[in-house]
Amino acid sequence: MRIVAIFTDKEGMKAHRAQYLQAHLDFLKIHGDEILIGGSLRDEHSGEQTGGMWVMEVDSYDRAHALIALDPYYAPARRGYILNAWGKAFDEPVVL
Repeated sequence: MRIVAIFTDKEGMKAHRAQYLQAHLDFLKIHGDEILIGGSLRDEHSGEQTGGMWVMEVDSYDRAHALIALDPYYAPARRGYILNAWGKAFDEPVVL
C-alpha cells in the first residue's frame, strides 16, 4: 500500500537535523525499496525547513510507523507526523 508521511518540525529540530543528517541519508538509502520518495518541506517565504515528506510502499500502517521510528531524524520531541494512504492518479510510471 502507498502511504504518505508528512513530518512537522518542532522546536529544536534544526540542531537535531544538523547532527543526524548523514545517518538519516544513509537510512533512506538502505530503505529505498520502501521509502520511494523523500525530501524536506520549506516555508514559502523564508525558505527554512519546516518538515518533510515521504512516499512509502509498505505492507501496512504498522510498517510505516516502524520505519519512521527507525529513522535517525525522528525524535518525538523534535518532529511530529501524520500518515495517509495515497492513490496515484495516473497509471503510467513517474520518474522524478
